[in-house]
Amino acid sequence: MQCPDEFHGSPVVVPVGTETFSLCREALWLIARKICERVGERRRCVAMLPSYTCDTVLSPFEQAGCLIERYPIRRDLAIDVENALSVYGECHADIIVVHPYYGMELQPPEQEFLRRLHDGGCTVVADMTQCLLSESRHDFVDYYVGSLRKWFPIPDGAFALGSEPLHPYPMPENAVAVAMQYDAMQCRRQYFDTGEGELKRLSVQKSHEAEQAMSAPITPHRMSDLSRHLLSCQDAAAAGEARLTNYRHLYTRLGGIPGIELIEGALSRLTTPPLYFPFYADDMHTLQRALAAQGIYARNIWQPSDGILTIAIDQRYDIADMDRVAGEFTVLRAKLSGERTRNFR
Repeated sequence: MQCPDEFHGSPVVVPVGTETFSLCREALWLIARKICERVGERRRCVAMLPSYTCDTVLSPFEQAGCLIERYPIRRDLAIDVENALSVYGECHADIIVVHPYYGMELQPPEQEFLRRLHDGGCTVVADMTQCLLSESRHDFVDYYVGSLRKWFPIPDGAFALGSEPLHPYPMPENAVAVAMQYDAMQCRRQYFDTGEGELKRLSVQKSHEAEQAMSAPITPHRMSDLSRHLLSCQDAAAAGEARLTNYRHLYTRLGGIPGIELIEGALSRLTTPPLYFPFYADDMHTLQRALAAQGIYARNIWQPSDGILTIAIDQRYDIADMDRVAGEFTVLRAKLSGERTRNFR
């Protein structure tokens, strides 16, 4: 398989010293195992995880045997520093995982909080999946990790960067899961080319089956050769610019729609391309179903969600797509509001 002859973009380059894995959860599991071994048998290793996170971040720490404590995230998706310090004061965590959310990098109060924990002996892990292209690095962060496959059309891929290797020995590829995920990618590509609904359904089914194959007990695998090659064909700069443009446009278009709450101050805090476009919805599940009927999939990726949904804004889409999304929101919100009004008569 070759990169297109016309490719002249800025390819994704994995920095020297970075370890690559099939999945980000594998890197997190190795970090958790390392810290648990350091703690030893005298007590159980404690991990502080944010209140907004996903199962693939929780499961590595659970499988490593950590006691998990959750720290609060404010509605604007910044760390609730005061209350997070109270959580740390009670549990004296050995590890903390932080997510810079949706293109909004760590603010000074968050940095000071994490530095305080780091100086107290807590291992700080920054999951950069939401801000993958960020070049910010801090001396209080012990490990940076992130999922490459959530940003680019590759069947697997994640990275970890720390002061010492997590897995210094050769790892096998996750061959079966990679083949399944690549098959799902091919269906998705055909769907985008043709718009045929059955291909969309088939790609979702195949992707779900591949995710299940990847959800077995965590075992470290190296990033596949196929994904490495496909990644070398991706234009990182163009991908980042598309996400920033789509995010800003959608933020402007969705402002003021009843029942939709945008992340407060997000535009002024947007410093790097975001993974998705987040928003709060007052009737999340009803809106999800209504949007899905129009071919727009608003995902709930966090647990607990607290009404947060996300819209894809990646390099497959442009301003016209964002205008269509905004138009459907306006129509659906008006329709849903009218139905509620009739029900109260």
